[in-house]
Amino acid sequence: MSPLHGLRLNCLLAPLLAATVGAMAVLLGALWHRDDLAAVAEAADRTAINGLAQLSEQNGVVLAAWHASHPAWLALARVSIQGEVVTIQEQTGPVTLRGGPPLGLLLAYQGVQAWNERGLCAVAAPCLPHQGAASIIVGWREPAADPPWWPWLALAGGALLLGGGCGVYLVTRVYLPVEWMERAVAAAAAGELEPPGGADSPETASLRSSIATLISQRKHSDLADAKSRH
Repeated sequence: MSPLHGLRLNCLLAPLLAATVGAMAVLLGALWHRDDLAAVAEAADRTAINGLAQLSEQNGVVLAAWHASHPAWLALARVSIQGEVVTIQEQTGPVTLRGGPPLGLLLAYQGVQAWNERGLCAVAAPCLPHQGAASIIVGWREPAADPPWWPWLALAGGALLLGGGCGVYLVTRVYLPVEWMERAVAAAAAGELEPPGGADSPETASLRSSIATLISQRKHSDLADAKSRH
């Protein structure tokens, strides 16, 4: 196999490799962006429910009134837990607890908790009034819509197409002219005519000119040698 086949392979692989790295970086950026949006949404939910719990501690806010001004929440409830028994003290909305209390609800006495429950996002915060028994405020809402993948996939695909296009460009501008010059030198060394074609580019014009000069000098030298013998 001619060494120039390695040159052609490198002309194709170099930009494709760079494009592949770029496409992977785009997809990793998409994953990071989605995770970041999810973290921001969860932080906002925690802040909202924790704020409601603090208001309830101080002013005894009615959940239905708060729910009316925050319609993004599907349901809210104030509960107390004794062992595995959950007692609902106040509730608004169609969603309610089923079965035993989830771990997030049990841990909510220690601080704000968030978890997924039946395809919904649940957030719970402790309500620790100065007087009266402690309780937990829990709210449910639909998970935030995932951002679409197609813009990121389009960017990754565009990077790969650009890399492929650059590879074809390098093959055309570098490999093909050099490959033709290799055949031309081989033909001149064998005393044959210059091969047809002759792809050229600004990147290889100087090299081709030097090779043409070398071939011309070789022909003149051969003619001079032939005359001297006669």
